[in-house]
Amino acid sequence: MQYDEKLLIEHTLKYADFDDIVLLTELFGKSKVKAVWEKTMKSDQRFIKLNLMIARVFFGMDVESDYFKRQTNERLEKLKMLAS
Repeated sequence: MQYDEKLLIEHTLKYADFDDIVLLTELFGKSKVKAVWEKTMKSDQRFIKLNLMIARVFFGMDVESDYFKRQTNERLEKLKMLAS
């Protein structure tokens, strides 16, 4: 079966449970998972609580929720440009 690793990582981070994320980091490595998280989820305002948990628990980051509120959402900016 062929699959896109980045898409699998992103969807697992968003919708899977804690144990699945642990397994994900074991399979793909923390650095690859973090790279996908930073590119696709970190700036997404819909997932602030989840991003806070992932950053603290899995990546050892000492951040608060305000950190994610200040991130620019590249996907949202692209949609705004397309809509105008």
